[in-house]
Amino acid sequence: IKERDLRIFNDVLYNNELIDVVRTSPLSYVTEQESFFSPAVIKKMTARSNTLGIFRNRIRQLEGQNKLQDLQIQITNILDLHGFEIRVSYDQNQDEYVTVDFRTDSVRQYQDIAALGSGTLQLIEVLISLNLKKDNLLNLILLDEPDSHLHRKAQRGLVNELRRLTNKNVQVIATTHNEQLVGSAHLNEILHLELTEQGTINTAPLATQFESGRIQGLVGQVQTQNIYQSLGVSASVMDFIEAIESERLILVEGRSDANYIQALLQKKSTI
Repeated sequence: IKERDLRIFNDVLYNNELIDVVRTSPLSYVTEQESFFSPAVIKKMTARSNTLGIFRNRIRQLEGQNKLQDLQIQITNILDLHGFEIRVSYDQNQDEYVTVDFRTDSVRQYQDIAALGSGTLQLIEVLISLNLKKDNLLNLILLDEPDSHLHRKAQRGLVNELRRLTNKNVQVIATTHNEQLVGSAHLNEILHLELTEQGTINTAPLATQFESGRIQGLVGQVQTQNIYQSLGVSASVMDFIEAIESERLILVEGRSDANYIQALLQKKSTI
């Protein structure tokens, strides 16, 4: 799909007020100053994925919709903080720029939002898009590599938060080349695209059968090893990393034990 086609598609949906499409891309920094923009300008720039210059304006929109508290709670949960506060300041009678400051449980003095690291800024950019969705419409959220600049633990937290926030009126589609994001998702949430020998793109079904021979590593990774291989990552390496980071580790003795546990994992993922 070409960029021009996406813009036309987005404009049609906006004009007909049927589906609210919000697109967000990686954002590694924000400008030191940001002028105030009207809602119409913000809407146009967002539709074109030009959100760098309206980062503070969009946070101000959340405050106007009484959703700023939700954003603070989400950031706190994903980054595993004790608290994260955002303060917005703008007076249309005397201010030219929108001011957005933050403070955390460890940094008690307010600082400008631009002082945050690239990972946290990227996270906030994604969460802004999710919170600015229109609750009375069908919502399609398109995320382009939302894991960019994020710590591995925060990547897992983002997946959990996306899953928690979605409901029957929201469809979230995220592209990624990140093995951590793949590993954090449920199998029924993964759509794997690959090139065939004929050069066409098709969906590659997840492996459902164990390969012949001795099974090594964690049985939960067997179904995703073809995806890891397409990302240039060894499934055994992922087994080792997941084992280190996991809260529970199950060791199996033989093939029958592995098959039994795999069946339990499949049943759990469909509930």
